[in-house]
Amino acid sequence: MKKFLVATMFTVALVGLVMAEERSVVIKSVDTGKGTITVVKGGGGGKGGKGGKGGKKVDPGDPETLTVAKEVKVNKGMFDMDAKKFVAGDPIEKGLMNDMFKDISDKGINATITIADEDDKDGKYKKGQVISIITKGGKKAAN
Repeated sequence: MKKFLVATMFTVALVGLVMAEERSVVIKSVDTGKGTITVVKGGGGGKGGKGGKGGKKVDPGDPETLTVAKEVKVNKGMFDMDAKKFVAGDPIEKGLMNDMFKDISDKGINATITIADEDDKDGKYKKGQVISIITKGGKKAAN
């Protein structure tokens, strides 16, 4: 019985990893009417504040427009010291309709997005749509 439970948990964990892709991006614009966001490749924010690991500058590349799922989850990011990464914190009121996404400065909004690798069985999102946005720069998470 224990082997079955362990195998089941392992399979569920792997399926969860396969079903989505995470990317660090800078959101440059949001078009809620079309349900899209325009992003460029984001930096990791390493030493020196220049982006990338170890302070190396990251070339943002060309802007990319991505379709956002209707039920996208938009959260403030909080840095989890134990996991050493940004995790989802409080939900952002009104999601992409929030004022922070209306007048984005030239610097953009640093975020981690999750993109679906396959269609949802319930029809909530399609392959290639952004299903989660976690903005960076929030308060630190409790240990």
